[in-house]
Amino acid sequence: MVVVSRWQALRTRWAPVVVPLLRLVTGVGASALATYAYLILVARELGPEGYATFSAFWAAVVILGAGVYLPIEQETARRGVGTPDVTRPRRLGSTALVAALLVTAGLGVLLLGSWPALSGFFSDDVLLAAALVLGGLGYSAQFPVRGLLSTGRRYGRYASVLGTEALLRVLLVVALVVVADPGPAALAAVVGLAALGSALAGVTRTGVGLFADGGALHFLRSAGMLIAGAVALQTLLYSGVLVARALAPPGQAVLAGQLLAAVTVTRIPIFLFQSVESLVIPRIAELAFNGDTVALRQAVRRLVGVVAVLGTVAAVGSATLGPWLVELMFGPEFRVSRGAMTLLGVGTGIFMLAVAASDITVSLAGHAQMAGSWLAGLVAGGLSLWALDDLVLRITVPLIVGSCVAALLAATAARSRLLAAVAASH
Repeated sequence: MVVVSRWQALRTRWAPVVVPLLRLVTGVGASALATYAYLILVARELGPEGYATFSAFWAAVVILGAGVYLPIEQETARRGVGTPDVTRPRRLGSTALVAALLVTAGLGVLLLGSWPALSGFFSDDVLLAAALVLGGLGYSAQFPVRGLLSTGRRYGRYASVLGTEALLRVLLVVALVVVADPGPAALAAVVGLAALGSALAGVTRTGVGLFADGGALHFLRSAGMLIAGAVALQTLLYSGVLVARALAPPGQAVLAGQLLAAVTVTRIPIFLFQSVESLVIPRIAELAFNGDTVALRQAVRRLVGVVAVLGTVAAVGSATLGPWLVELMFGPEFRVSRGAMTLLGVGTGIFMLAVAASDITVSLAGHAQMAGSWLAGLVAGGLSLWALDDLVLRITVPLIVGSCVAALLAATAARSRLLAAVAASH
């Protein structure tokens, strides 16, 4: 009876926390699997040359999603912690939504005004660029909702958003492949449609009682440094695809498509890391806000430990299983050398360490330091690009060099912020 009573007590205490977290991990896992299924279906439908065209869209939409709209989610989550004095109250959810829509409108104007210069990047396919704007609209709806769910610790609903997006991506791309002969633009439009549909899964009474100080422009100014750093971060992460697309000789036009397949495989640990990352900023911000220095240090140690393990998996897994996995998942036409896979894996591992350090810095309100770290890393990666002649090295080495610089600077900033938070609590 005593054992049963203790079990019931533990269940009552931890079930409200553990069950939603398990749902979140499940949602992130479903999203990762759906992303891989989506990319594999697209690659097998288009072949390496068509996939090279699609890679331009995919690199751009990931840079925008994780570089612009994810910071809006993170800023929404950060603002939802505590109850600060609000002199010009606006609903936090509405403010974040309008801010995201303003970004999307700016994207559309930018593409329209600079199309003569950018058309070659999109293989002169206007519809592919339109699919990028559609992706922005979908993310404008989805990421503010995710930020509100994160700050409210509604992890089950957060998971439903990710799971719905995952399901819609797979269903839509399968439907297109079955009933039509889709090109890159039609397959790219799936991203925006799935994001729009998934936002509906999380909007019910989300963000009730949460307010922001100022409107959308004030929100964007606050998130500006975060966005600048995140864009630099994602540009560095996808530098290999961008370089391959821009610098591959005409006879190697399919190289960008093959590289995107390799990048997708080496990014598997990053998808796993995202199940932790979505909890990091609001949790560390809350602990710092409450002055709980013991729990704050423990949270930071756990994060660094998880990332160290995943980084090792990325490096070792890419070196040993990478080429085989690329061909298994994408087909025999997608062949990448073991050396390139090893370099991509090492770069991914170092990159995750830098992301963990910058997440800690952002959690402690170090937006400018985070942005500076990644901008410096991007510059360092660019300098290494021009110092190399071999195409494979120019594709893979900038991520390693840039991530090392960003990791060093972000870790220094995170340590400084953490020590300041501990000192302020005493």
